[in-house]
Amino acid sequence: KRLSIPATVSRMLKYIPELQLQVEILLQKKQQILSTICKQDDHDLSNQHHQNKTKLSDGFKVSPFTVSGTKVTDTEATIQISTFGPTSQGIPPLSPILRGLEEDGLFLTDASCFESFGGRVFYNLNFQVETTYNLEAMLLVLNEKLLSLYKKGKA
Repeated sequence: KRLSIPATVSRMLKYIPELQLQVEILLQKKQQILSTICKQDDHDLSNQHHQNKTKLSDGFKVSPFTVSGTKVTDTEATIQISTFGPTSQGIPPLSPILRGLEEDGLFLTDASCFESFGGRVFYNLNFQVETTYNLEAMLLVLNEKLLSLYKKGKA
């Protein structure tokens, strides 16, 4: 049964305040979660800094990158790259990385980037790929390329 236009408008006018209330509740929950995360991050960051110093002093190498990926569909893949810091610390910019991926047959459809409280930068890249594409092999190659660019930036 279809509602008339005035009945539809009337229902929407009643429904919109309910949605606004739900949005307010969700925003309050988000603020609570963010404040909890900030407190945990401050504590975790000091612990992580101590652990990183311990790892380095024990002779272990800490990679400046973490690369992971998922094949979403036969023709889509998502790659996540996280780094320790911005380009001022020798981390390469995203543009040469994207050029290299396009040369390898990955075509960027969407990208986003954000920086966490600890100075860690996260790149989320969505690509169109061929159905026969080997994502695992590409992740290994990508990690090597990132390390190569990183070493060039440090030199």
